[in-house]
Amino acid sequence: MPIVLLSWNGKWCFPFGAQTPASWEALSCGPYLHKYGVTSEDLGRIAVTFRKAASTNPNAWFYEKPITIEDHQNSRWIVEPTLRLLDCCQESDGGVAIIITRADKAKDCKQTPVQRQFKFWGQSTLCYLIMK
Repeated sequence: MPIVLLSWNGKWCFPFGAQTPASWEALSCGPYLHKYGVTSEDLGRIAVTFRKAASTNPNAWFYEKPITIEDHQNSRWIVEPTLRLLDCCQESDGGVAIIITRADKAKDCKQTPVQRQFKFWGQSTLCYLIMK
């Protein structure tokens, strides 16, 4: 029976106020930046390069919307002094939900439902999903 660990960051991050993906990343990113002398402007160069590539893709969220290093440096802090808004991935930072319902209700869904048997329990913010 495989065990899938959900919300692994919760145990170590939530008690200290780190409750978003950006804050979780900042906990490990901050010491790295300090150790190797990486600056916000260095991270900005990465964001500018990735956005330049995305701006050429008609299927990308930011198609025809490149940014400059000035745009990056002027974007607001998300986790100061580590990550700015333009360091973060907009389409994956947010809420996620799993909808669980009875099989007879699922047949009315627009998408094809996936049927699984499982047991679920939680402890504080650390949750485990046991798949049968």
